[in-house]
Amino acid sequence: ASANQGERLTMSTERLNQSTDRIKESRCAALEMEELEVSILEDMQQQRETLLHSHKKACVTPWLRVLNNITSVFR
Repeated sequence: ASANQGERLTMSTERLNQSTDRIKESRCAALEMEELEVSILEDMQQQRETLLHSHKKACVTPWLRVLNNITSVFR
């Protein structure tokens, strides 16, 4: 009976170690994914700023032309 208990204890310890290894691997994968997500979000923020700048420029440019035309009429 004692040998059987020792065998079960060894098997349980082995399974516990395997589970611990899987948890560590999962944590590493989660950290890598988080780093990738941060990088993607930073890229998206830069793209958003570029789009906003382009949109403002596109909206302002026609009005500048109108103002230039109006001021040229009064010259």
